[in-house]
Amino acid sequence: MNGRSSQKRSIKFRLLSIMILMLSGSILLVSSLSYSQYTQDFHRQSVQNILQITEQVSYNISTYLDEIFRLAQAPYYNDALMDLLSSPGPDTELGRLEKRREIEEYLNEMMITPRQDIISAFLIADEIYHGGRYSVSTDDSVSPSEYGWYQEALSSNRAVFVPAHTEQLIKNPKFKVFSFAKRLNKISNPSVSVGVIKVDANYNGIENVMKKVDLGPGGSIFIIDRNENIVFQSDPSPDPLHFYRISQTASDHALTVTLDDREWLLTFSDVSPADWTVLTVNAISDLNRNALKTRNFTFLIAFVCAAFASIILLLYCNSFLNPLMRIISLMKEVRQGNMQVSFPETREDEIGELGSTFNQMLGKINRMVREVYEAKLLQNEAQMNAFYSQIRPHFLFNTLNMISMMIQTSKYEMAVDNIDRLSDLLRQMAHLNQEITVKQELSLLEDYLSIQANRYRDRLFYTFAVDPSLYAYKIPVLIFQPIVENTILHGCEKKKGATHILIESTAEKEFLLFRIQDDAGGISPAKLLEIQKMLDASAPGLFSQESGNGRKSSIGLVNVQQRIRIKYGSSFGLSIISSPGKGTSVMIKLPPYGGKGA
Repeated sequence: MNGRSSQKRSIKFRLLSIMILMLSGSILLVSSLSYSQYTQDFHRQSVQNILQITEQVSYNISTYLDEIFRLAQAPYYNDALMDLLSSPGPDTELGRLEKRREIEEYLNEMMITPRQDIISAFLIADEIYHGGRYSVSTDDSVSPSEYGWYQEALSSNRAVFVPAHTEQLIKNPKFKVFSFAKRLNKISNPSVSVGVIKVDANYNGIENVMKKVDLGPGGSIFIIDRNENIVFQSDPSPDPLHFYRISQTASDHALTVTLDDREWLLTFSDVSPADWTVLTVNAISDLNRNALKTRNFTFLIAFVCAAFASIILLLYCNSFLNPLMRIISLMKEVRQGNMQVSFPETREDEIGELGSTFNQMLGKINRMVREVYEAKLLQNEAQMNAFYSQIRPHFLFNTLNMISMMIQTSKYEMAVDNIDRLSDLLRQMAHLNQEITVKQELSLLEDYLSIQANRYRDRLFYTFAVDPSLYAYKIPVLIFQPIVENTILHGCEKKKGATHILIESTAEKEFLLFRIQDDAGGISPAKLLEIQKMLDASAPGLFSQESGNGRKSSIGLVNVQQRIRIKYGSSFGLSIISSPGKGTSVMIKLPPYGGKGA
C-alpha cells in the first residue's frame, strides 16, 4: 500500500504540483504586479493630496495672518488718527482724556472684523491705548520697552510677529494669544515714529484651523517657527523637530523619511508672514493600509481559485491515472520479487493495451528467471565443488611436503608423529561437507597448527580467542587454514624469531568478524596493494587465471574470498591490514546467524 501511494505521489503529485504552481504563480504574479502598480499610483496620489492639504493649510494660515497684518496697517487709512498721533500731546487732563477716547474708539472699531479670534489691539505712543472685544484694564506698571517685540518694532519698518504668549500690557490676562506689532510712522516724515500698534489674536483660532485638517489615520500636522518653537502639534509623536530640521535642508516639499525603523511621508510648506513652517507626517504603512487590504483580498481570491482548480485536477487525475498507478504499483511488486501479479485486462484503451503488454512481458520474465536461476545454481554448485576439490589436495600436498622434508633431515620420530596427526586430520576431512561449524573449523585448524608447530618447534605459537557462543554457527569449510598457512610460509620461513598467531572473533548486529593476527613482519605497501586488488577483483573462475607478472594467482586467499562472495555476496569477505616490520591482520567478515548446528 505504501509503495502504491509512493508511485501515486511520483506522478500525480508532480502533475498536480506543476499545474497548481503555474496557476497560483500566474495569479500571484498578476496580483503582485497589480498591487505594486496600485501602491505606486496610490502613493503618488496620496503624496499629491497631502501636499495640497499642507499648502492649503499654509495658505489659510497666511490669509489669516494677513488679516491681522492688515489691521496693523489700518491706522494709515485714518487721517484723523494719524494727525492725532503726530501732533503734540494736549497739556490739559481734559485734552488727554479726549485723545484717549478718540484713539480707543478707533481701536474698538477695528474689532468689527468678522474674525472673532482677533480679540484686542494696542496702540503704544505717549501712553498705552487699548481696544478689544472684552473690557480690560491696561497695566500702567508695565513698560513696553521691557518686551523684545517692542524694541524690534521700533527699530524696523516691517511687521514683527510675536509667537504664542499670554496677553500682555493688561491686568489679569485670560487668553493665550499671538500678535503682530508694527511701527507707525509720521505721514509727512516716514522716518519719524509716532507709535507702535500691536494686534492680538486668540491662539485658539490657530487650533481651530488646524483641527479641521484631515490627514487620514495616523496623520500628524505641526507648525514650527524659525526658532524651533512648536506653535501647534496635533500628535505627541513622532518627534516634530526631527522632521522640521530635515525640511530645512530639503529641496522637495514632499519626501520619504525613516525614523524609528518606520518610513514616513513628510510634506511641508512655509507661512511667510510669521516665519512658520507647516509640516504633515504620515506613516507609509498607514497610507498603504487600503492597498494592503486590496492585496490580501486579491491573494485570498487567488488561493480560493487555486484550491478549487486543484480539487478539479485531483478528481480528473484520479479517474485518468488510477489504472496507470495500478500498473506502476504492480511493477514495484515485481521489482521487490513478487512475480505472480497480473493486471486485469478489462480496459480497451491505451492503458488496457499497456496492461496486457505488461502481463505478457511478466510471463516471459518468469520463464527466463527460472531458466537463468537453474543455470546459475548449477554453475555455482560446479564452482564450489571445484574450489573444494582444489583446497583439499593443496592442503594435503603442503603437509606431505613438510613431512618429506622431515624425513630428509632424519627427523623420523617427528615425521611419524605428524603422519599420525595427518591421518587423524584426513579422517575428519573425509566426513566434512562444504559447510561446517566454527568449532569443527577450529578443530581442523588446531590439528594443522599442531603439525606445523612440531616442525618449527619454538618458532611457532598460536592462541584461539574465539567466543564459545559462536561455536555452533556454520561457516564455509577451511577458510581459516589457508590464511594461517600464508602466515607460516611468509613468517616462520623468513623470520628468525618466534611467530605468534592469534585467532579471535567479534560479533556485531550486522556481521561476524574473525581476525587472524600475527607478528611475522608485515607486508610491504606495494605487495599489500597488489593482494588487495586481487581480492577486490576476485570473481568466480579467476583463481586460475594469469596474474599481471605472469604467475598464477595464489589459491589460498583468493579461493577463500571467492567462496565467501559466491555464498554470501560481495558485502562480505576478506580485508587485510599490515604494518611493515610488525605484523598483519586478516579480517574475515561473514553475515550474522549463518546457521547453528544441531
